[in-house]
Amino acid sequence: MNMVKGKVNILVDLNQFGKASPESRKIFKEISEYEKTGKVAIFGTHPVARVLASFVMGITKKKDMRFFKTKEEAYAWLKE
Repeated sequence: MNMVKGKVNILVDLNQFGKASPESRKIFKEISEYEKTGKVAIFGTHPVARVLASFVMGITKKKDMRFFKTKEEAYAWLKE
């Protein structure tokens, strides 16, 4: 991503979510802290996915990170 000019928006699908590994938590943290990360839209219908997303959003303090139930909602927000 170092070759990218400007910000990069990210769409995260948690529909196939299982147990959150330490590696996945590390990746979320790195994404949220990377200077070229724009908006991060997380979506998924699994209740545990919502809990994980809330946890990640709480610890990262990234203002442009939101959780959605559907891919369509998440994608629409990224395009705003």
